[in-house]
Amino acid sequence: MQILSLIMLTLGCCLLYLSNKNQGWLAEAMSSRPWRIMGWIFIFSALIGWLKVLNTSTALFTWMVSLMLIFGVLPFISLLLNRTKQGVSVE
Repeated sequence: MQILSLIMLTLGCCLLYLSNKNQGWLAEAMSSRPWRIMGWIFIFSALIGWLKVLNTSTALFTWMVSLMLIFGVLPFISLLLNRTKQGVSVE
C-alpha cells in the first residue's frame, strides 16, 4: 500500500507539473482542466492510502515531505531530458 501511495503521489505531481504552462518536459503544456483535476485526485487518494497504513501525524508528514521532494525534483528532470536530446551523455 505504501508503494502504491507513493506511485499515485508521483503520478499526481507529474500531472500537475505537466499541465503547468512553465513546464519543461513537453513542447506544449497539457490541457489544464482534466489533467489538473486528475492530478489532485491522485494526490489526495495517496493521502488516503498513507492514512490507512500509518498514524495520522506520520501519514501527513510523509505525504507533505514526499510532495516537497517530488515537486522540487520535477523541474530538474527537464534539464536531464534536454541534455540527452542534444546528444550529451548524462554521466
